[in-house]
Amino acid sequence: MSDGRSFQRELAALPEIFAFTAAAYERHRLAPELRPSVDLVIEELFTNMVKYGAGRSPVNISIMSLPAGVEVTMIEPDADYFDVTTPPPVDITRPAADRQPGQLGLHLIPRFVDAIDYAYSPAERIGRITFRKSAGAGSAGGSTSC
Repeated sequence: MSDGRSFQRELAALPEIFAFTAAAYERHRLAPELRPSVDLVIEELFTNMVKYGAGRSPVNISIMSLPAGVEVTMIEPDADYFDVTTPPPVDITRPAADRQPGQLGLHLIPRFVDAIDYAYSPAERIGRITFRKSAGAGSAGGSTSC
């Protein structure tokens, strides 16, 4: 079973997105301990789409229940290619004051999910991000393939 909905590409949509995930978790009786990680990853990815994406079309988010967890797919129309599974390198050994602000979100996402995948259709200019999170899975050492 899955739920899907489109959200305007604006930061003001985040409360609507969190209400959507809360309703999906309740409706599908998903493990509540998964939701903080899932919401954090959705927020990071959606915020990047709003801040850095060139498109104006709404972003579609779907949540599908899995036997041991959840799968989330985010579809970004009017997208430029940007593979979130290979973010720019970040030197986390440097003091925070010496680093450029930002860029840590994409670096941290694999630590919050079990798998993440990116697909892009250049002809349609559509980016698709899919990630999975399982109950009982650790919060570190995620894979980059669903």
